[in-house]
Amino acid sequence: RQRQMFIRDMYVVFGLIGLLIIMIFIIKCTKKITAPLLCILSIAIFSLFSYPTRYSTILLLLAYSLAELKPSDKPGICLKLIGQIGGYVIITFLSFFLIRDVIFESRWGNIVRIASLGKTRELLKDYEDLYNFWNGNPLFLYNYGAVLNKTGLYRNSICIMEECENSFNDYNVQLMLADDYYKLSDWSNSLERYKLCFLMCPNRFVPLYKQMLIYDEIGDYVKADSLALVIIHKPTKIPSNTINRIIKEANGYLEK
Repeated sequence: RQRQMFIRDMYVVFGLIGLLIIMIFIIKCTKKITAPLLCILSIAIFSLFSYPTRYSTILLLLAYSLAELKPSDKPGICLKLIGQIGGYVIITFLSFFLIRDVIFESRWGNIVRIASLGKTRELLKDYEDLYNFWNGNPLFLYNYGAVLNKTGLYRNSICIMEECENSFNDYNVQLMLADDYYKLSDWSNSLERYKLCFLMCPNRFVPLYKQMLIYDEIGDYVKADSLALVIIHKPTKIPSNTINRIIKEANGYLEK
């Protein structure tokens, strides 16, 4: 199963080229445990929980390990030399993307540090420039979409977050999209996103609370009342001021 997951990850991300690399690995795989083989096995296990081939450093290690992997049979010197040269050519090619990633991540880190000082709006042009040279890291898209949301550019934020959800889609991404639509008074799309948020994390209170507000806004008081009751009787896993405020507002809504 691990091997199947790894093959699928490589094939989905890199198509036939990625599949070809895996086939080379399978053909050259031996019974003897070596450092390159352990490295490839580690990447295969990592692919069960994440997308390792998204990172240039992982690809670099993978290419090097494939180049250094010794076959079980004894191929001719020419064939062995071709295999190693091919591996090192791939390493050289991937090194370019690794350097590009390092530069991108460094620039992004500097922008985030400045944004943390409250100068978010002044950095919109920097974010746009980085977006034009995006390195494929979906976390950057989420950060960019959140910045656009914070500065009130909700339609722009929706475009970026919808692009983000194609490769990275979790509770926070859907919550941001729901808030974008909510701020634009697009109740239908906002409601749909908040429902999805609740299905992703049923223990959260915010999606239910926001749905209650939307139903109240569109005049569906029966559903708003029903959600208020759900909020009041919902078990609290980790108490917080936000949850206490939501429960208090739900109680106030029912009394009103």
